[in-house]
Amino acid sequence: MTNLHFITHAVMLSVMAVVVKKYMDLRSHVEDLQMDCYPHPFLSQPPSKPPPHFPYPGDNVGVNDKVKDFNYIATSQSDFQESDSNQDIDNLGATKYDGKGASSQQNKFSGTDFSSHSDQNFGTDFIQSSQASYSSEAQSGRYFEEYEKTKAAGAESSSVLTLSSKSLTEGATISTTSQTDIDGSEHVAVTGKAHESKKSKEEADTSHIETSVWCHGNSEMNKICHFQNLCYSPLNEAFLFYHSDRSVLDRSQLGNDSKPMLRLSTVYEYNGYTPNLIDLKSSAFDHSRVKWVKGQSVIFSRFKPDNIMHVLHDDIFPLHFTLNFITGQNSLDQYDVQIVFMEGWDRGDFADLYSSFTTKSPIYINDLSEEQLVCFEDAYAGLSTAPVWYQYGYIQSQAPVKDTEASGFLIHNTVNFIVNQLDMQKPPNMMLTPGDYFVLFSRKDNRRIVNEMELMLSVSAETNLKVFTLSLETHSLKDIMHYVRFSRGIVGMHGSLMSLAAFLRPGAFVIELFPYAVSPKKYPPFRTLAELPGMNLVYTAWQNLDKTKSIGHPDWPADIGGIGHLPPQDQAAIMAETEVQDHLCCSDPSWLYHIYQDTEVDIPAITRLIKAAMNKPYTSDHQQMFPAKVSKVRCDKLNPNTNVTDKNVKQLGNVKKGLVVLKIQWASPQNLDNLDFRSLHYEVRVVQEGVDDILFIVTDTSLLVSVSSTGPTVKVWVKAVINNKTGGLHGHTLCLLTEHQGPK
Repeated sequence: MTNLHFITHAVMLSVMAVVVKKYMDLRSHVEDLQMDCYPHPFLSQPPSKPPPHFPYPGDNVGVNDKVKDFNYIATSQSDFQESDSNQDIDNLGATKYDGKGASSQQNKFSGTDFSSHSDQNFGTDFIQSSQASYSSEAQSGRYFEEYEKTKAAGAESSSVLTLSSKSLTEGATISTTSQTDIDGSEHVAVTGKAHESKKSKEEADTSHIETSVWCHGNSEMNKICHFQNLCYSPLNEAFLFYHSDRSVLDRSQLGNDSKPMLRLSTVYEYNGYTPNLIDLKSSAFDHSRVKWVKGQSVIFSRFKPDNIMHVLHDDIFPLHFTLNFITGQNSLDQYDVQIVFMEGWDRGDFADLYSSFTTKSPIYINDLSEEQLVCFEDAYAGLSTAPVWYQYGYIQSQAPVKDTEASGFLIHNTVNFIVNQLDMQKPPNMMLTPGDYFVLFSRKDNRRIVNEMELMLSVSAETNLKVFTLSLETHSLKDIMHYVRFSRGIVGMHGSLMSLAAFLRPGAFVIELFPYAVSPKKYPPFRTLAELPGMNLVYTAWQNLDKTKSIGHPDWPADIGGIGHLPPQDQAAIMAETEVQDHLCCSDPSWLYHIYQDTEVDIPAITRLIKAAMNKPYTSDHQQMFPAKVSKVRCDKLNPNTNVTDKNVKQLGNVKKGLVVLKIQWASPQNLDNLDFRSLHYEVRVVQEGVDDILFIVTDTSLLVSVSSTGPTVKVWVKAVINNKTGGLHGHTLCLLTEHQGPK
């Protein structure tokens, strides 16, 4: 029995020894794996969490529909941490993330709230990688050896300084100088006694750069400048222009403080965003403290990123047009372009709307380190003003931009891009049919519709339309845009949300409501938008003309309509006004007092306006194809014996009929068969010296006209016009009265 106990005990000890050995082997293997993942010389265990300014590993950080994991790396000998994914950050380290963790976050394509509730958790981090120096002592050797070991294991390269293992084992004193790209890559210069630099003086000069610039546009408001090697100094708050004999530029194109010729904002007559430029010699360039932004960049300043009207009108529409212009892309895909915000605002409630245009996270000037320069390899400064339709009254009263290039085509092009990026191609609710509801914009704090509920019920009953009341206080911007997109129309008080009329489909209605004493004729930004060529919206305005239906707030703060800070007589004068007088932007007390009034609206009147707008015939006026130039324009002087009746002969000015009669004829445009049009006519302008010229409108391709016999020549221009508004190019000829004039 004793022998049996002894044998059993021995077997148990043997089994326990095997288990302990397996455990120790497994633990050793795990520690080796941990060192491979966290190659810091002082780390024996993975960090519990990254520093506070880094996202936690595993957070949902991407801006694309395919979420990416990124490294968050601080390249110094005393602080090196790396995330599990071991991938590179591809631009300035400016990666957005949600601090709540992946379990609570949706990306912006699947429903990110653009309001402040969703945006407050986004942050931007930057890799701080500057001049560093290491020796080949044991600690440094282990640092680089472990990093090379990680690379050899298949991990992607990061922005950590690297040296070859051969250099590290030769015992020489090694120093490295890093020049870090924004995309995370490093240019490393190695020097030391064991390896003397073999670069010649000429080769060393390649560390210098020269800035070049090409501008197009004839004024600061329509100028965009294309720079190569443009640097920015956060410390000096200025762009650095490095000159050499190889620079390509006309520096005068950029202007100076007294006459700026480049602005970073699209706001007309506003000079607050003029770039500060410092001219330097190329030899002053210090490559050791530079962050490089590779590829194309667009540099501009947001005007008011907390207001959706300004976001869309001043930034988003011009940004998209500019991106199309510089890339030639014009597709529904994101642009591989770096956006750089220079104005110093916080990210704002609508940051994700800007980010939807690019594969790279935007760079915010406030996040740049003062210790480094940021240099842009290929940058465009400023945005195109082509889609801008309104000026806010900095020099003259606010009004539509004269001769604007904005059109429904440009607006719809940007809207379609946003709709695709935010996955809004279908109605927001599967129970909704496009066009079977309208949106009532609700304001909760000021400029309220006092009888909003009654208005909603009455209009719904009269029109058989569902009604959705939406506001930024209760809904995300994406949700509001989505509901507007498939609605029959929108109704709301004058305010920034009315700019979402841009998202309406052709034929929808826009009913804009104005408080007492605020004339729709003086404040037409949204009417102008709705009536741009090709927008094809039905716009109607309603103004409260009954002072008893308005509620003013003279005791509120001045910026939202309060007038308590004014003398009593001025307060009384403002409250007695029946119409706000002309004024400049942006703090006129009468304007602010009246625009922030609450209003009891006339429900029957607004109901009638909506019903009329719904029944208004809709005809698209979006014309993108034009008549070609008329050809074979000629004129013949008729023989006096030619039998023509007076009623067929047009008279040029006060010339007596029958003196000299010209027969003008031409060939129709060659592309008429390719055009869809409802009507066609020709404009014929006939000019003779000493005689009043006149424009004739005809539907045939010929015209008889009496001219003076004293003038030796008659000039003729002919143009085809379709749908009474869209004309082609002029064909022209010169008629000699002394002889037959053939075609030209």
